[in-house]
Amino acid sequence: MLLVHGVFRSGTTLLFRMLRRDEQLRCFYEPLHPDVLDHAGEAHATDPGHDKSSLYAEYVPTLNRIRTQGAPDSWPCQLADTDEAPALRAYLECLCPNGEQRLLQFNRAFWMVPWLGRTFSGSPFVHLVRDPRAVVWSQLTTASGQRVRMDWPLLGRLLPLSSGNLRRAFCEHAYFGAYHLDEYFEHGLRLLQDEETAPATRAALQRLGAVQDDPPYVRALALWGAQVEACQHHARSTFGTQFLFLRYEDVCEAPCEHLRSIYNLQDRPLPTPVETYAQQTVNAECPRRWTEIPSAHRRFREGIRRAHIADLMRDLGYDPS
Repeated sequence: MLLVHGVFRSGTTLLFRMLRRDEQLRCFYEPLHPDVLDHAGEAHATDPGHDKSSLYAEYVPTLNRIRTQGAPDSWPCQLADTDEAPALRAYLECLCPNGEQRLLQFNRAFWMVPWLGRTFSGSPFVHLVRDPRAVVWSQLTTASGQRVRMDWPLLGRLLPLSSGNLRRAFCEHAYFGAYHLDEYFEHGLRLLQDEETAPATRAALQRLGAVQDDPPYVRALALWGAQVEACQHHARSTFGTQFLFLRYEDVCEAPCEHLRSIYNLQDRPLPTPVETYAQQTVNAECPRRWTEIPSAHRRFREGIRRAHIADLMRDLGYDPS
């Protein structure tokens, strides 16, 4: 098992696209996505309207097995190493019942890293981190690629899904995928009040309480800090020498070098198809678009201060100024 994790818009999809060129890996994209079965069905139908349909292709042979098993509509957001979560474990294991090598790429497992470490003991865990300003800038971009004011509220409405659940759909004032910002922020506040929340997670979540009434970009910066700090702590202590921290910017600059570090954890050489794809597709120039707009640059400096993430950014190699 190879586990890859990162905040939304941190480059995990790019890393996934490279690793899925490995013919020895069965690659599963966002297995905790609430709509994973719908997306996999679109992949099966080769729906051209979904730009990530091909990423869900590995689920197609398992669709009947997952549906027969009765996968829950939603997964728990927080799991300790002592929790069992048998339905979730059975779901993840049924993706590859014959013991093939698997890659699981997560964006929704920040509060369950200890459980992953116990459940998949000995597996490599890769944590991909990106400059929070680039992450938030991407999160607050509209589906059409247009910018929005960083202090606008994330306007939207709840829409029913075919499964009967509700999804928050946004208007032109926010990127459609940004719905997770409010939902994960609110969940983080609930975890902060939960007496069973691990002390390390609680400490990481402290920054959320102070900015709950702040503009969306400040809350997004604070949420980035809470998720990254908690993941770093739990992954280092849980996975030990099998934990690998990578920065998106470094991967873009020297993709093959950092891909080799992932394969070193697996005691395997870097496959030629993975190396070739990386050399042909990865752009070494990571755009820093927020620097092109003076007002955005000023707001980020203030947001970093209010979200209390400057020290964390420095620890990860980012200049918060």
